[in-house]
Amino acid sequence: MRQLEAFKNELAAKPLLWLVALILAVAAVIPLATPYPVAAVAPGLVLVILLISGRFAQFGFFVLVFMIPLDAFTEFSAVYPTLSISKFLGIWIVMVALTTILTRKKWPDTLRSNLWPALLAMVIVSFLSFLYSDHYLTVLDNLRKLFVAILFFGLTLIFVDSEKAFKTLLPKVLVFSAAFGAVLSLLGHLFGISWLVMNVDPDPTVVNRATGAASDPNMFSMMILFSIPLGVHLLFSAATLRRRLFWGMLFLMEMATLILTYSRSAAMVLCLLLLLLGMRYRRHLKPRYTGLVAAGFMAGVILVAVMVPSSYWERHKQALSHDDTSVQRRLSYLAVGRDEFLRCPFLGSGLGTFEIAYANSKYAFTDPYDLWGETARRAAHNVYVEILVGTGLLGLAVFLLIIGLAWRNFRKAAAWSRAGGNEELASVILAYQFAFMAILLHLLSLSSFNHKYLWMSLALSQAALTVAQRVPKAQSHEYTLPVE
Repeated sequence: MRQLEAFKNELAAKPLLWLVALILAVAAVIPLATPYPVAAVAPGLVLVILLISGRFAQFGFFVLVFMIPLDAFTEFSAVYPTLSISKFLGIWIVMVALTTILTRKKWPDTLRSNLWPALLAMVIVSFLSFLYSDHYLTVLDNLRKLFVAILFFGLTLIFVDSEKAFKTLLPKVLVFSAAFGAVLSLLGHLFGISWLVMNVDPDPTVVNRATGAASDPNMFSMMILFSIPLGVHLLFSAATLRRRLFWGMLFLMEMATLILTYSRSAAMVLCLLLLLLGMRYRRHLKPRYTGLVAAGFMAGVILVAVMVPSSYWERHKQALSHDDTSVQRRLSYLAVGRDEFLRCPFLGSGLGTFEIAYANSKYAFTDPYDLWGETARRAAHNVYVEILVGTGLLGLAVFLLIIGLAWRNFRKAAAWSRAGGNEELASVILAYQFAFMAILLHLLSLSSFNHKYLWMSLALSQAALTVAQRVPKAQSHEYTLPVE
């Protein structure tokens, strides 16, 4: 009864919730006068979700994180892709967070970060490039995306505010989210479900590429790569054999899905990531496990060689050929980026204007550089080139400074944890750092400066420092693979 009374008092203190409830009640009545009366149920369901996320905003944030690889399923309409469940949920969580801050008249301590000055510098440089740009609408839209990315950065700082959220909840949400997309992809291939796979290449040897619930196979591969270091951490820190088998199964499933995306850049990042992860965790295996791991590795190599489609290897061989159209297109992006940078070297031509520059270049609609005649506008497929063209040397320097500060935060937090004898916390911090590295490497072949995983990683570097400072020192011990 006390909890119910406290909840009522909290609702009374938040008139925003009552206003939203009134709007949804009216929205529930309107469908009754239409040919679709069943739609009257929807506002009630929305109200329940909003009330739960309003009362437990952290839960809503983790739901939002879970939906990141499911962007193709969260859109209300293909005609209006900007309208999605995740966007509405994100707006609601922001409103709840702002209401809480205004009610308490105090900013959360977790919002403090050494990255804010650099982020402010990024905003200033991007705005200056907007003032000198010839493409106001395009740049303005990309400034909006930058603002949303920084907003997600702030939400991560607010809600990943405890050791449990940082060390346990978020890694599991990220791994389960990627695994859910992997399951959908495997089902799409096994049963020929067209809306779970896609063919974006003219190469007839590539029948279908796994997308899961994402909108692009390359983006999907990046999100799987991001989850792999966290999954490996959960595998090694599992307390029982059953749990280790469970996380190992998810790991193998994600690896299989990565192959089915046919992403060549993801394959290169994966090889480096597995090498680094092997070096990182090799000392955690006791000698008696060495033979078992070696046998498992050899079995995995043989299994890959036998079961991976021949079209996968053919696609990778084509990357070494100058006749590969994908390689030629990417070389043309670099050429256009170089020319556009030389035209506006210091402040660039405006955030997001690379596509316009490419559409006006000699490569647009010219074989073999065009994308089968679909559009003249093409992204740089390299976020660093995008930023260099959009905001010049100043913008790229600030962006690299942000990355450098985040990397230093991860390293410092891991060092503090190890110095305090908390190897398990150091392990999850390094897992986040490896995931961050995977994003940075994959963005050499993708244009998505506002991707939530990138900005969440920046915030997690600060959260790592905060958690490492809060957690009390433990007695030094060797963090080994748990034994039944």
